[in-house]
Amino acid sequence: MSGEIESGAVLELKPVGDREIPSDGAHVMSNATVEDDTPRLDYYDEKEDEDDVRWIKSHVQNKCQHHKYMQPLHTRSKLDDKVIGLNPMCTCGNLRSQHESTDVFGEFQFDNDDNQLARFMKTDDVELLPQLLARSQRRWNSPRKLISIVGGDHNILMSNQSKEILRHGFTDIAEKYERNICFVTNGVNTTINRLVGESCKNMNLLTGWNGYNKLTPVIGVVPWSNVPNKDQLIDREGKWQFKYSQIYDKNSMNLETNHTDFFFVDDDNEYRVALEREYSIGILLVIRGGTEAFLFIEEAIRNGLRIVFIMGFGGVADIVAQVLPLTRDGERQSLLKTLIERGTCLGISCCGEELQRIMNAVENIIIHKQSVAVYDLSSDRSQDFGRFLLYQIEESRYAPGTIKHESPNTGDLRIIEEMRDAIVGGKNSVAIELLESGRYDVNYLQDKDNNFGQRMAKLLSSNNYECLDTFFNNGLKGNQFLSLRVLEDCYKAEGVNVHMLEDTWTEVIDSLKGLGYRWPFLKGSAVDDKMINLEHLFVWSVVFRRHEIAMLIWAELDEPVAAALAVNKIQQLIISIKRIKDTEVLNKYEQYSNEFTDLGIEVIDACYENKIAKYNLRRKLRNWKDQSCLIMASETDNKRFISRIACQEYIRSIWWRNDDLRYSKYSVSIQFVFYRIRKSRIDICEIEVREKEGERKREK
Repeated sequence: MSGEIESGAVLELKPVGDREIPSDGAHVMSNATVEDDTPRLDYYDEKEDEDDVRWIKSHVQNKCQHHKYMQPLHTRSKLDDKVIGLNPMCTCGNLRSQHESTDVFGEFQFDNDDNQLARFMKTDDVELLPQLLARSQRRWNSPRKLISIVGGDHNILMSNQSKEILRHGFTDIAEKYERNICFVTNGVNTTINRLVGESCKNMNLLTGWNGYNKLTPVIGVVPWSNVPNKDQLIDREGKWQFKYSQIYDKNSMNLETNHTDFFFVDDDNEYRVALEREYSIGILLVIRGGTEAFLFIEEAIRNGLRIVFIMGFGGVADIVAQVLPLTRDGERQSLLKTLIERGTCLGISCCGEELQRIMNAVENIIIHKQSVAVYDLSSDRSQDFGRFLLYQIEESRYAPGTIKHESPNTGDLRIIEEMRDAIVGGKNSVAIELLESGRYDVNYLQDKDNNFGQRMAKLLSSNNYECLDTFFNNGLKGNQFLSLRVLEDCYKAEGVNVHMLEDTWTEVIDSLKGLGYRWPFLKGSAVDDKMINLEHLFVWSVVFRRHEIAMLIWAELDEPVAAALAVNKIQQLIISIKRIKDTEVLNKYEQYSNEFTDLGIEVIDACYENKIAKYNLRRKLRNWKDQSCLIMASETDNKRFISRIACQEYIRSIWWRNDDLRYSKYSVSIQFVFYRIRKSRIDICEIEVREKEGERKREK
């Protein structure tokens, strides 16, 4: 059976239980090819869809009218005794399993630029949460890290500069971890939630996401009472590809359209606490925040999460930020009492028992200040927000009270040995089968394998692209295995001692330093793992013509545009030093250089379409000695890149002084840029003339 969709294309309907839902493009049985760029769960097959619906109907129940359960489990919190677990028996006298199944679940289709889809479900059973996450993580690749946002209940008045700092900080984190991190918010369309959603969307656009297949999950835990026109979502068979515009209400608080999943609950605090408990690595980010934030803060401390307070917007965050530096108890308590009584930060004055409750909660935070960090958007280091968050996330690995490094069990050891034998023996098919079957969980087992880095070095040095590609497709991140020893082994496989390169490759090293490349193996300097980053491995792959591997590593870089621009310079140096004359080899080098330039252009064009090109052109590149992409393009004389509309508009903006660089933290030297670009502009004009002449000839 088939039905017509709005675009006029024919879409097959598949039976699920007693209903029919549209299948994705992969399952269309028609002979006609249908072009449909709407995101779909392309890697989900029909059986998994059917299984999801059956599981929801049989496991997820509505709460009955009694709303309470016998002998609830408690948090034992000093602040509030919240229920975190539900017993099988309900006060109505029936088992919970006998309650009616949920009648609110399905998939939203938002009316934004790319018609993004988002799964939704109404549920309150926190005991089911691990199973719900496990099923959802088939789409998310099982993220093990968390950023939970508290304080997003209302819009916050903030400057464009502050928004840019936060947005790009979140984008940096999303780029760093991709599907290995999960954002949790209250799901409504407020300032901070929009910044999180837009950041993840931008990252997904720049990395070529395909529906849910390559996605940073953003989960909204939304009070059911806050959902406008919610009656339209009720359907025993679920609502699939449901147009969100049908329930949108301009006079209500609506959902943020870049989230990937929504859980509608009666008690959002209870559910959020339970959700955060599923993650042991991550941060709780508090921006403003009312007194309800204390519940999340105490649970975060107990669970070993780091707590980051964003200062400058009032609320609990500003109270903690102001009293945290004070070491004298009397001085701190006096200021704390004044802030609460006057309502300076919270917006309301408190006294009596409420005053004492808040003071006790803040003092509890002070006691655990080793788990607390404050970020001031007005400080000079505001530009490093992404790096700041990254540091806090990594620090949460070692938070007290959490088990971060368990010993591998017998089953894990057996799988690790199988992978070792496959890699050492060159059995690609065995290694790939272990990964694709899910038996070898990269993000879980690589921490338990003491020799994981050496195995990756073996794949790199043997140019085993096929196996490496499978590792990356199954969640491997370059920074998870890279170390000083791995880099040394890669160079050693080419017969090169990295510690002697500064003598033998003086011209190459000096030229790369001129580009801003940080060569770590300097004479007389100690080197450790902290000094090694993926840019060093990328340069190795380019120098030794590991082109396919270079492409894999490039996709993992923090600063991919800069690296793409550097390729041409590196290859020209190699050609010069080795005095390469062979036409075929030279053509290969040119082909590789053009491919990376194309990648850099694709990224900057995507940035331009999403209005973030200027930031990416001018921001300081920490891995390239604080240069910028625009300067690197001029240094490498990359006319094709400079001719892009994003670069040209930015150059004109500088020329006409529309860009005030005096206060920019990502400043670019105007004189330097125009000195380097003056000749390139002439060549760019020639390129444009030749392109137009070619178009006229083709028309004739």
